Amino acid sequence: MISSRRKAHISEKIAAKVLELLGYRVIEFHKPVFLGDKQISEIDIVAEDSNGNTYAVEVKAGKLDVNGVRQAYINAKISGLKPIVVCKGFADDASKLLAEQLGVKVIELSDLFIVEPEELTIVVRTALESTIRDFLRSIYILHNDLTSNEKEFIKILTNAESLDEVRKKLNISEKELMTRITMLKKKGVVPMFIQDFRSLAVYLRILLKFYDYVFEFEGS
Repeated sequence: MISSRRKAHISEKIAAKVLELLGYRVIEFHKPVFLGDKQISEIDIVAEDSNGNTYAVEVKAGKLDVNGVRQAYINAKISGLKPIVVCKGFADDASKLLAEQLGVKVIELSDLFIVEPEELTIVVRTALESTIRDFLRSIYILHNDLTSNEKEFIKILTNAESLDEVRKKLNISEKELMTRITMLKKKGVVPMFIQDFRSLAVYLRILLKFYDYVFEFEGS
């Protein structure tokens, strides 16, 4: 689980990138807000637009509620800046209405950034684990479940520049060639998602490199 501090830091980095994409210049992070000689709060980001207007940017990891709108407005007012909030949308109609009334500009993050950091971590980890598992399975199948003809076919695929070159070298029809490639996919040597020849050849080259390393290592 990612800590609240870490989540806030990630949200600020994303917000800064979004602001830059929208044409703002990020000037400062974590600017203290003073009332007299007492610090009462902190502005997450200070940014400037192309017209020279300076903004106090509050970053919310979640959705913006009424209290968040008030906080952004007050911090900006005390600091003599214009208020902006970067968030995942409004918590309710009241927060949206208050933001409009107080002149608080709200930048809603797109769905690209709405995945929680811990959720994204799980997705990436799961995808990586699945890829490694499938790759190791390909090595096992290559070693145990393929005929000598199929192994020779794989070597030809890795050394060719195009499918047409493979077809001519084997003196087979295009249909027969695709049938053989499909069989490699069905056996689990090649992932189903690979569609173009370049990706196929690269995958098989890497597979053979690892295959040679693994079984040479086992035999040493």
